[in-house]
Amino acid sequence: VPAIAAYFQLCHLQQHVKDALSGVLGVVPGIIGCLQALEAIKIASAVGEPPSGRMLLFDALSARIRISSLKLNLLPMEARISSKEYKERVVKGEEHVLVDVRPAHHYKIVSLPKSMNIPLSSLEARLPELSSTLKKEEKHEENGALSSVPLYVVCRRGNDPQRAVQYLHKMGFTFAKDIIGGLESWANDVDPNFPTY
Repeated sequence: VPAIAAYFQLCHLQQHVKDALSGVLGVVPGIIGCLQALEAIKIASAVGEPPSGRMLLFDALSARIRISSLKLNLLPMEARISSKEYKERVVKGEEHVLVDVRPAHHYKIVSLPKSMNIPLSSLEARLPELSSTLKKEEKHEENGALSSVPLYVVCRRGNDPQRAVQYLHKMGFTFAKDIIGGLESWANDVDPNFPTY
């Protein structure tokens, strides 16, 4: 029986090598191109639901299409808040710092009020600036002690802030939290008039 199992594994491996060397079936790029054109038409004409935040996997050999989510869940729930929870804290007048980790050209398109733009790619280099901003916003407790203000991190869809919060936690900013779903969640759940792109 072990010889049969080894033979099966070898045949399976040889099939994978053969598949890898045989290339792409000629019609596959045409099918994928048609699907991409369809999505562009849907977006341009504002009909249907584009697959934002999802990935389409096409297997021509078995005639299967599978769609999977691109949402990450890198953080425990206590390190995340919903856009609705964030809105409640803003309405209550809670002092906080909001960091938008999108690239500057995205930030210029649209952003939440009182946010500061620190692109994810420059977060490490701009930690002193972030520390300085947090120190300016520190709260004085009734007993005279200083306490850190909450630090929230946002982007367009919510994946990059998770990476940013992970990094911030490692660097000692353990109070940093990700706003789940980013600006898209804000537009969908809090402010339907908020521009999206």
